[in-house]
Amino acid sequence: MANKSYKQRKKERQEQAAVEAKKQAVRQNTRKITAISAVAGAIIIVAILIMMHVIPVSLGGNSGFTAPQNGVWGQFLQVSTSDFAAPGHENIYYVSWIGCPIGAADSWAIYGSMKQYYGGVTSLVYGHYSDPNEGSYANIPGLIFTSPFSFTHSGVNVSFTPLYLYNETMFGEEGSNYNNPNGNGVLITNASQNFNVAPGSSKVVQYGLTVASGNLPSSIYKIYDQYETVYPISNVPPDTHASDNLSEQPHLTTIMIITDSKGTFIFNGPMFSPPYLTSNSYTYSYLLQNYNSIADITDAMNQLNPYIL
Repeated sequence: MANKSYKQRKKERQEQAAVEAKKQAVRQNTRKITAISAVAGAIIIVAILIMMHVIPVSLGGNSGFTAPQNGVWGQFLQVSTSDFAAPGHENIYYVSWIGCPIGAADSWAIYGSMKQYYGGVTSLVYGHYSDPNEGSYANIPGLIFTSPFSFTHSGVNVSFTPLYLYNETMFGEEGSNYNNPNGNGVLITNASQNFNVAPGSSKVVQYGLTVASGNLPSSIYKIYDQYETVYPISNVPPDTHASDNLSEQPHLTTIMIITDSKGTFIFNGPMFSPPYLTSNSYTYSYLLQNYNSIADITDAMNQLNPYIL
C-alpha cells in the first residue's frame, strides 16, 4: 500500500506540474500579446498625431532636436539642426509677394545687411511701394530684388534667392516671381472675391504653394509649407492660426529661411513695424541713401546679421 500511495502521489505531482507549466505558458503568451498590442497601439496613436500635426514631421537634423510645433511672429526660430546647403555654403531664401507691406519693410534690413558684404546688390534692386489697398499698411516704401545672387565672405559662399508669389495686389498670375514681378499669364483669383474662406482652402494660398513648390528645393519647401500653413503662430492671438490665416484674406506671408552649418532658421513676419516708414513720410529714394541712419532699420539689420555668415 505504501508503494502504491507513493506512486499515486508522484503521479499527482507530475500532473500538477504539467498543469502549472501550461498556465505559465499561457501567462507568457498573454504578456507577449499585450506587449505587441501596446506597441501596435502606440504606433497607431503616433501616426494619428502626426496626421493631426500634433507631433511634427521630422525636418531632419540631430536626433535630440525636435522641431518646434509652432511658429513665432517677428523672431528668428531654429527649425532644424540640418544644413541643407552644400558644405561651405549658406543659402538664404526670401519668399514674399510684390505688394507685401511686410516684405517692403523687411527688404531694407536685408538690403543693408547684404550690402555690407556684397556691393553688387545695389544693381539688383529697384524701389517700389506696397499694395495701396492695405489700409494703414498701404504704400510702404521698399525694394524688390530682381534676381538671385551670391558672394563669398570669410570662405563661405552665400547664396540669396528671392521669390515673389503674388503681384502688387495679391492677384495670382503665372510668372509673378522675381523673373517677372508683374505677372503676364492667366488670372487665378482676385483677393476681393475670396474673403473668409476656411484655412487651407484659399485659392490664393494654394496658388502660392504651387509657385513655392516649383521654385524652392524640396527640403526648404517642406519647412516653408509647415511653418506657413500648418503650425500656429504662438505669439499672435488667438495663437491657433497658422501664418497663412492671420489676416481676413488668407494668403502666404513673407518668410526668410536661412540654412548653413549652424542649422536651419526661419524668420516670419516683420522685423519692425512697416507703418513706421510711412508715418515719417519716407520715400524709397530717401531710404536708399539714408537707411543706415534710421534706427528701426539698423536695429533690424543687427537682428539679421548674426544669422548671415
